[in-house]
Amino acid sequence: MSQRFDWRSDDDGEWEVEDASDRPAKSTRTQRHRWLLVGTIAFLILSASLLSFRQVGRYLDETALEADQEILASNNLVLTAARDVDPEILASLLSGRDLIWAAGQLELLEAGLMFDRKPFGIEWLSGQLPISEVTVAPGIDRADVITYLKYTLASGPGKSETITLKHLLHYRRSNDGWLLSPQTKEYWGRAISEEGYYLNITFPEGDSIIRKRLAIDLEGLLAALCHLDHVDACQLDFPFQLKLVTDPTSINQFGDPNSRLTSTLALELPTPSIIGLPEDETGYQALYRAYGERVVSAVVAEQIGWQCCSQVLIYQALLDQQLSRLGLIPSPLTVDHYRQALNEPLVFSDLIWAEWHPTRERMGTREDIFAHLLIEYVVSEWFSGPLIDLQRNLLIDCTFHDYLALSIRNLELQAFEDGWLPFLNRRIDSLENQDA
Repeated sequence: MSQRFDWRSDDDGEWEVEDASDRPAKSTRTQRHRWLLVGTIAFLILSASLLSFRQVGRYLDETALEADQEILASNNLVLTAARDVDPEILASLLSGRDLIWAAGQLELLEAGLMFDRKPFGIEWLSGQLPISEVTVAPGIDRADVITYLKYTLASGPGKSETITLKHLLHYRRSNDGWLLSPQTKEYWGRAISEEGYYLNITFPEGDSIIRKRLAIDLEGLLAALCHLDHVDACQLDFPFQLKLVTDPTSINQFGDPNSRLTSTLALELPTPSIIGLPEDETGYQALYRAYGERVVSAVVAEQIGWQCCSQVLIYQALLDQQLSRLGLIPSPLTVDHYRQALNEPLVFSDLIWAEWHPTRERMGTREDIFAHLLIEYVVSEWFSGPLIDLQRNLLIDCTFHDYLALSIRNLELQAFEDGWLPFLNRRIDSLENQDA
């Protein structure tokens, strides 16, 4: 039996194509679900990123806060070591990257000058709690600490003022904690000069804040010195060369008693950041007077060709007269000094005319006080010329009586001695009226 089959393969003939318009459209709900899914995933990823970022930020904040506390602890230990002059504690807190610098810090400590500034006429009030501000570098491997310290300075017999100096200390992180380190070269920057007729001054760029004012004030000071007593007394090859250096041990050199008696027209002194930056006008004036005293002392010695230590007690008394007239130091004499002198005879002892080494000449010794009293008597009652002439006469080899006769025209020694007690009484009355 046969059957016929109508066989048609896929390749034979044409397939019916379904009209797309006849298909049902995709559901908009499905599309919304798809976008909602994408949005949800994106939100979850963003939320996770924000959470992670916040956790990292919180970790960094906590790490920075912990670093702040560690740095302040190290800084307080440095201040304690300086106050107690404890080299063992300080040595454990010093960076060893620059051994010369570290040795210099220990030298300053042992001299009592790490933060104290007595050679500048400023005494650290180490018993007062400091205020410190910490700035940590982004890598939390370096930090700067600004520490504000209080100081007292004498403003007259029995009087004092309190000032604040700002110290910038640099720390580096190590396996042993945060260690005091030398300031970076980037902080100091390049050397900058200010040039005048009497003075050329060179500063590190990091101390440019007070550079201009200090240069102008010291220039005016030398001009005043050269015309003190209305006499053009300066016959020197100006300008004076003043270089302010970043070496902390320069404070030690400043503290050397011999440095005040140096005859020169060129000095290297510590830059203000090494001493401590002033926070107000009183602090600036203290700093200016400290620099001014050294510059004037060097110029005076150079003017007369004085070499240490010819008649050093009389020379220092005359120098203090000049410094006091220029407003750089208060008078070293108090009313008690005049009262004590009333009870002692006027004797021109060889002790005030001796050539002692200056490190032994400290204010407060009987001979030093008497030399100051005697010179004040001469200058205020018997001598009307420039003080520089009295200083030049010290270079002449003679006795003190001869020195008086050379310096005071038509001197009558009996009249000189008779005027001594009335002079002391007038000074006592004047000082007591000031205090009243």
